[in-house]
Formats: sequence, C-alpha cells, structure tokens
Amino acid sequence: MAESATAGDAATRMLRELSVRLRVSEGPLRRDELEAVHQTRILVRRLRSILKAYESVLDRKVARHWRGELKVWGDALGEARDAEVRARDGERMLAELSAGSAEALRPVLVHASLESYRQGHDALLRRLRSAEHAEMLRDFELFTDAPDLGS
Repeated sequence: MAESATAGDAATRMLRELSVRLRVSEGPLRRDELEAVHQTRILVRRLRSILKAYESVLDRKVARHWRGELKVWGDALGEARDAEVRARDGERMLAELSAGSAEALRPVLVHASLESYRQGHDALLRRLRSAEHAEMLRDFELFTDAPDLGS
C-alpha cells in the first residue's frame, strides 16, 4: 500500500476483496463442496472483524448495520458448520471403538449430526435463493465499493 494511503483506503480495499470472495463462495456452498460452509463462515467473520476494527474510520451506524446483517448470515453458517464438525468428531470417536460398538453408536454420534447438517445446509440454500439475501448481498457490494467513511 502506498505511503499516503489512509486507514479508510485500507478498510475499503479489504472490504472490497472479501466482498468479492463472499460472492464467489456461493457456488461452492450451493454445490455443498467440502469445507464450503467453513470457508464462507470464515469470510463472514473476517468481514465483521474488519467492520469492527475500522469502525472509527467508517460511518459507525453503517458499519454496525452491516455487522448485524453479516451476523445473521454467520449464525446460519455456524449452525450448519457445528453439525458438520459434530459428525466428523463422532466418526473419529467411533474409529477408536470395536466395529460392533461403533455401528451401534453411529446413528447417535454421526447420523443425527449429518441430518442436522443437511437441514442446516438446506436452510442455507433457501437463504441463498431468497430475494432478501440477493438484495442484502447486492447492497453490501455497493457499500464495499465506496464505504461511507466517517469524518
């Protein structure tokens, strides 16, 4: 970054870059690719973190608004991700047991979590298909193109 760059320039650059990556993340999410939920959740958390860290150079009210919008999206991603992790952890636990014990416990430790993940992912897909989400993402991209900088 050039010496004359400001904190506002830095915030704008990071927000733009992550906003593009957030848009791109929708494809892998829709296809339920491995780690797509996790990677999208990381992007949302980074965006929220930047909005918080640069709140002093951004319009505070607008930054808080976007942090709130992204929190809702992040929470939905978190529900699916948590179920995905529970299923993975259940498989690891089962790997340490005898085959008979593992199969007896698989429905409780793995299948239930996989079903929770499936329901959570289906909810993410419904959200991705919604007009409200499309509008939110479009408005966020417009914001990141020229964020309102504070005084």
